[in-house]
Amino acid sequence: MVVKDSAGVTVGTITRVGKTADGAAAVAVNVDVDGKTVNLASSTLNLSPTGDAAVSSMTKAQIKAASGLPG
Repeated sequence: MVVKDSAGVTVGTITRVGKTADGAAAVAVNVDVDGKTVNLASSTLNLSPTGDAAVSSMTKAQIKAASGLPG
């Protein structure tokens, strides 16, 4: 699934969803951002109104900075 920021700009693509031990809830999401895997807390993502994308509360630049990736 594609990940976009609140302005609709594509940030990356979800590659893996980590769940709680009982499998009931997502806790972390791996996102491919410019070919690098970034681990995001699932709480930073929401489903878009159309259901075709996840929407991040952070911009691509903020995600890259928080993950130590070059700008």
